Amino acid sequence: PKGASMSEAITSLSRDRRIDIVQRMHQFKTEGHQYNDPYYQLQSNMHHMEIEQAHASSTGKKVKIAVIDTGVDLNHPDLAGQIEMNKNFASAISSGFAADLHGTAVAGIIAARKDNETGIIGVAPDASVFALKACWPYREGSFEAACNSFTLALAVNTAIRSNVKILNMSLTGPDDPLLTTLLKKAKRKGIFVVAADPGEGDPYHRFPAKLEGVIPVQSSSNRNSSTKKKNEHVIKAPGDHILTTLPHGTYDFVSGSSLAAAQVSGVIALMLELDPDLSIEETRAILNSSIVIENNKEFQAQLAGINAAKAIHSLCEQKGCRQ
Repeated sequence: PKGASMSEAITSLSRDRRIDIVQRMHQFKTEGHQYNDPYYQLQSNMHHMEIEQAHASSTGKKVKIAVIDTGVDLNHPDLAGQIEMNKNFASAISSGFAADLHGTAVAGIIAARKDNETGIIGVAPDASVFALKACWPYREGSFEAACNSFTLALAVNTAIRSNVKILNMSLTGPDDPLLTTLLKKAKRKGIFVVAADPGEGDPYHRFPAKLEGVIPVQSSSNRNSSTKKKNEHVIKAPGDHILTTLPHGTYDFVSGSSLAAAQVSGVIALMLELDPDLSIEETRAILNSSIVIENNKEFQAQLAGINAAKAIHSLCEQKGCRQ
């Protein structure tokens, strides 16, 4: 009864020989979780990677990721508070930051906030993002952007000095001695460098993806690169019609290896939260072992891509997980 002592009631009832068990009413909860982000159901790439299962173990908490790209909309509802540092190394060419499309899209894929009743979720929503602008749009409102050796070098150097764990470079170009020197320095410090690899066109313009020690990422929907041939050097991830953040609090579907690379950076952040000492070689092997091949009628091809849940499961089986 209301106001009665629970302990006294249990003691009294336990003396009754007609009663076998007397106990408190316990509360239980289901283990399932449904994101309250309204566009999550439209994120086919997240469902392909079984991100919800992966998030049960890791969300990339406190893992630092440098996004070397164009600027980012820092006030986007899904990115506000997600960006730990922002700098513009291309200010002499492009003073804007918040209105840049490409960097905002990449940042959203990596770290859009989850369960905020807004928009989408990121692959590693609790990671710390460093938005380092080294590129500028070809023209106002353009998704495509350009960078140069100097601005990229400034951004990479800042990322190294900031002790980031992952350096996302969703860009490609010709071999560059200065950037090669800096990226080798990053590798020696144990920084994971993830780069977009278009998998087609001029082979001399696939830097930094082709640099030794860099993790190259191709879109799994790239029909010009065979998914049937085993290539343990290249990582595949979803890259077609990826829903992500855009400036002014908007969202849209975008495509390309840039978006695939961002997803791989996010998955690596999930892994590093559980095992901060994971090596680049171990990470590459686990990511490759997680690749799932599925038939896609739209592209009339077999599309292969990493599975975040499988990668986390494999990591925990091999090394145990520090949670």
